[in-house]
Amino acid sequence: MNSLVLLLAVIAWFIFGYFVYARFLEDKLIKPSDKNKTPAQIFKDKIDYKPAKKAFLFGHHFASIAGAGPIIGPILAVSYFGWLFVVLWIALGTVLIGGVHDYLTLMLSVRHKGEGIAKISEKRIGKKTFYIFSILLWLTLMLIISVFSVSSARSLVEVPQLVLPFFGITMTALSVKGRGIIK
Repeated sequence: MNSLVLLLAVIAWFIFGYFVYARFLEDKLIKPSDKNKTPAQIFKDKIDYKPAKKAFLFGHHFASIAGAGPIIGPILAVSYFGWLFVVLWIALGTVLIGGVHDYLTLMLSVRHKGEGIAKISEKRIGKKTFYIFSILLWLTLMLIISVFSVSSARSLVEVPQLVLPFFGITMTALSVKGRGIIK
């Protein structure tokens, strides 16, 4: 298959996902309103709750969605199965899983005064669900941190040229935090 045809098909799929599928979810399921205040507006304390600029939120979204699934998954898929599964993983996963998950959990949290999914499940289902969900979230985070740590360490060992950029990124993150941009 010509790679240009594949690229155009994936772009068309993303356009469909954005304009048709996302609109369907928003109109039929979420029904957002600018009249509703966000937790950052309601509980504004300039520490935990602080309205953010659109540019910051835009960048934060991409940092948040780049987890183990979208990064490690395609790398493993291409090494075992080839490029077709990587394209399917990214194209289908972005529209049907990643985008839906991120948007719906964000809106769910906003509608529940900024609470996390474990706390929301406790209110809806019960205390036992809260404990189970909290344990599963903790285990998932430990697994993700482990996978990223191992893959980062292997990358640094196998490609020593990555050491300087790695430290550069680390120092940049620390300096941004030090200037009060990130708290």
